[in-house]
Amino acid sequence: MKGRSPDLRKPNLFKQRLKNQLNPSHPLYKLAEAIPWGYFEREFEKIYSDKGRPAKPR
Repeated sequence: MKGRSPDLRKPNLFKQRLKNQLNPSHPLYKLAEAIPWGYFEREFEKIYSDKGRPAKPR
């Protein structure tokens, strides 16, 4: 028996992006938005190995 397809029009609490669930006025949220993550990724990639699983982007 084949299962039913999920109704994509219904909101799903567990499949929302985390960013949509957070309070953008919280100080830690603002700090995370202000940090230049791309700079740190470029600087730290030099010290990581090419072996193993690739890193996940932010």
